[in-house]
Amino acid sequence: MISNPEFLREGHAIHDWLNPDRIVIGADEPESTRYLSSLYTSLDAPVVETDPTSAELIKYAANTFLALKITYANTLAELCEHIGANITDVRTGIGHDPRIGNTYLDAGPGWGGPCLPKDVRALVSTGTRTTTDLGLLHALLETNAYHQRRIVTLVEQLLPRPLTGARVAVLGLAFKAATNDLRDSPALHIANLLAARRAHVTAYDPAIDASATPTAGQLTLTESATAAVAGADVVLVLTEWPEFAELPWHHLARDMRGDVVLDTRGKLDRTLLRGAGLHLRTLGEPFSEIAAARTA
Repeated sequence: MISNPEFLREGHAIHDWLNPDRIVIGADEPESTRYLSSLYTSLDAPVVETDPTSAELIKYAANTFLALKITYANTLAELCEHIGANITDVRTGIGHDPRIGNTYLDAGPGWGGPCLPKDVRALVSTGTRTTTDLGLLHALLETNAYHQRRIVTLVEQLLPRPLTGARVAVLGLAFKAATNDLRDSPALHIANLLAARRAHVTAYDPAIDASATPTAGQLTLTESATAAVAGADVVLVLTEWPEFAELPWHHLARDMRGDVVLDTRGKLDRTLLRGAGLHLRTLGEPFSEIAAARTA
């Protein structure tokens, strides 16, 4: 048996296949390693030759480390909100350190999708069969779930009325842009948490068919962002679709009941929304800024 794990990003599989940053081959026999390596001679990438177990661990360890970076960024964002720091500057400052890098440090609604949650849990499961202390990974899973609940708390704090009965417009349900994948989507988890708190949730995602959603009737899916936002007390952006930044916010604002947009991905233009009469809230900024803007 030869282990040859893939490191393809969903939505970028062809590019990543043709431009790999490394090729990992795990085999017990040198002849098998040489044979499989020969299949990759046309690709310019370092080849890591190892045993099958190490090759499998490389795959799980890589995705778990990415999950750790995302969770750390979310924790820093929450800390920034409490002490008045700027998460964008903090992320830029630490990202210049080559030992850290600037990828996977964006604050957001948490990590999800078909790979990271599965691989983190697989690593935890593997570790339980040993005496390895995996408290860090258990905390990683718990903290990611906490950050999703925290988004619900932020929505509740931004609303001028109780969450029960409030109208929340959710923009984005897929776990990331450029895919229609809802598996372990943090956006879908948060939307369902809001619905469980008896908020009226209307949602729109450009890649999700409103007639084929597995939400068990908890959410109302619409065919457009305009329909989702109409009558909303608050708008919640959960997936980083580029078209959300280009929406006609001046027109959408007139159809809203409230005036707050919580952008968990940090992709919207604050000046544009302010011109539309809306208050933009992003993760990692002092919460008092919204209250100050409303009293200005």
